[in-house]
Amino acid sequence: MSEKIDVHVGCLNDYIQAILPFQQRVLAQIHRFGTDRPALVFRGDKSDRRLVAKINDTIRQNTIKRPISFERDCLKAVRCTLGNRYSDWDAMVLAQHHGVRTRFLDWTSNSLVALFFGIGENDERKGCNVWLLETNDDDFDTDEACQRPIPEGRTGRTVIITPRQIDSRILAQDSYMMRQVYVHDEEGNLQIEPVEENDTFRGRIHCLSIDFGNAKEKVREELMQYGYSPVSIFQIEGSWGDIRNKCDTLASQYSTIKSVAK
Repeated sequence: MSEKIDVHVGCLNDYIQAILPFQQRVLAQIHRFGTDRPALVFRGDKSDRRLVAKINDTIRQNTIKRPISFERDCLKAVRCTLGNRYSDWDAMVLAQHHGVRTRFLDWTSNSLVALFFGIGENDERKGCNVWLLETNDDDFDTDEACQRPIPEGRTGRTVIITPRQIDSRILAQDSYMMRQVYVHDEEGNLQIEPVEENDTFRGRIHCLSIDFGNAKEKVREELMQYGYSPVSIFQIEGSWGDIRNKCDTLASQYSTIKSVAK
């Protein structure tokens, strides 16, 4: 389970002060991994949704019984545009960054990027959540493993990968990706296990439940003054809209397939 902390944020400095205790707590350990792995990662959410990759919504809504096969077919659709110059995981990281639903959950080493995603562009809600995860050595997958093909079965564990710098969005968002695994639910169907229910992260994951009051627009403007805007964060869209449509069509096709889950 996660720790939930209520925070009022009337300006950007309030937010910075709210995360400061967590940063101070890991400061003594910041050199554990070297320079390329953060001791603290963040995720912003506009709603109270669980920490589950969005492919899980597609699986449940379309009653997909073979999610791994569906995921592989989505990868084929992605490769129709990207070709074979990237590994399976690199291709799926790119897809995730451009709105295709995958088993990845976006995290960032930049707390202001997380707040940007929590606030949203035109969202009128007066609050958001910012998740913080204190990492350790075992949370990160090896670079070698990230270049292997997607496994046939549901083997593995939930890990964080460091995306290769192959896309402007990865750079702009100080991106880290949590690669989630499938587990069987009570009915025997495969689904993604929420991060906050994963015993691996027990005691290390925290949720700031932020209330902006009437200051949300002020905080959004402050973020823009520091360079955090839709233009800087999202960069170029390209042909990803067509790829997303292909994957949505695949989901509808899979909803008619009745077969035993892997």
